[in-house]
Amino acid sequence: MPRSESARLAESGKTASAAEVVRNELDLRDIGLPDPDDSEERWKAGFILARSVQGALLQAGVIPFEVHPDIFVDVVAEAAEWYAYDHDELMLGFEEAWRIIQTPEGQSKLSYAFHIAQRSGWRAPLTTTFSTRGQTEDAELLATTLVILQRLYGPPVFLPGRSVADLMGKSREYVRTLIRRLIDDGTFEITRSATRREATEMVYVEPDSRKPPGVVTGSSGSSRSPGFSGTPGVNVSDLSPKE
Repeated sequence: MPRSESARLAESGKTASAAEVVRNELDLRDIGLPDPDDSEERWKAGFILARSVQGALLQAGVIPFEVHPDIFVDVVAEAAEWYAYDHDELMLGFEEAWRIIQTPEGQSKLSYAFHIAQRSGWRAPLTTTFSTRGQTEDAELLATTLVILQRLYGPPVFLPGRSVADLMGKSREYVRTLIRRLIDDGTFEITRSATRREATEMVYVEPDSRKPPGVVTGSSGSSRSPGFSGTPGVNVSDLSPKE
């Protein structure tokens, strides 16, 4: 199926379409489930299958946490038949893995959060007014990505400028300038400065908790965003996808 057709199915928002996207994007023969007779490795099958399905969804423009794993019962059945697994056992492992997997196949934590932010209809509030609408939109996307990283994986967050620049398709200096502006105005707060071995860590600060420009709080007095539990898989359903 042409990639544009998969994207059309994904945008329909129907669960049947999500299952069809996976059937057309994912070749189950290539995912390599462990030998079902290997008692030490077979438990991994549900995780491998779930990450592969989530990776196929994200590649087609569907955010995995918006989809319930039950709709992939036919995909699991096909995988069970192909790899000679018990269907009920594989389905149980698949559903359990779906709820605790931190990133889909082929995604880092940063790229996953970035893709969610891109599709989200919500944007993290800023303090700074940028000179152009494009800069403002890029800064909003950057801040939203940081918020989602915090909600999925817990603050503080490492936000690598080089990787962010690659995801945004912008220069590294441009992204570093945005990050500096957001730190200077209190939208981002550094909780640990970079060392030779460790990168700078930061948090997104809610508007009513932001310090005036020039005030440095430091790690001992961080004004972290309320409601961020730091637990992977925390509900992010309020980040409604764009139509």
